[in-house]
Amino acid sequence: MKSELEQLLNMNVNEKTEKKNGLTYLSWAWAWAEFLKVYPDATYRIIKNDNGMPYFKDESGAFVYTNVSAGGTTHEMWLCVMDFKNKAVKNPDALEINKTLMR
Repeated sequence: MKSELEQLLNMNVNEKTEKKNGLTYLSWAWAWAEFLKVYPDATYRIIKNDNGMPYFKDESGAFVYTNVSAGGTTHEMWLCVMDFKNKAVKNPDALEINKTLMR
């Protein structure tokens, strides 16, 4: 039997990808659904700041912080808040924060 990592690496999700600004994307919804096929007990967590908001901000810009736990391991991820051109946003609005959380 293939390991979980091998199963994930060998998944063909080409039919579920989308094109945007010359790049190929797999939406968060599809990626998470495929991941759950291998790790049905996986969890996804959005980390909130001291004010209960799902982003962190300093002079360089705004960031979101998430983690995914599966198979006894937790992977953390920081990602800067980006606009529709994948450029960092210094003063993001709620929609830009939400879209970045789901990337």
